[in-house]
Amino acid sequence: MVELIRSLPEDMREELMALWDEYEFARSPEARVVKALDKLETLLQQAQGINPPDFDYAFNLGYGVKYTGLDDVIRELRATIDVETESCLLARKNRRDRDCDRI
Repeated sequence: MVELIRSLPEDMREELMALWDEYEFARSPEARVVKALDKLETLLQQAQGINPPDFDYAFNLGYGVKYTGLDDVIRELRATIDVETESCLLARKNRRDRDCDRI
């Protein structure tokens, strides 16, 4: 972040760094919501995107949990994305099982 804002005037750098720290350490209710949505966005991209064959979907089921228990709406979004992630795990297992059947 420091490198990104280096060329800005000092007052802007200070304001942006203060906002960044607020987000990074989830110091306000707004920062906690943004942090939770950031984690959910990562999970959603990985559940719906194209990933390498050895992608660790199981890791995602625990990723960002400390930030996504914030409130009912965030928890519901998280639960929906976790179902999608579990579907990815099941699909991978089923592909592996089919591959083993051919051997």
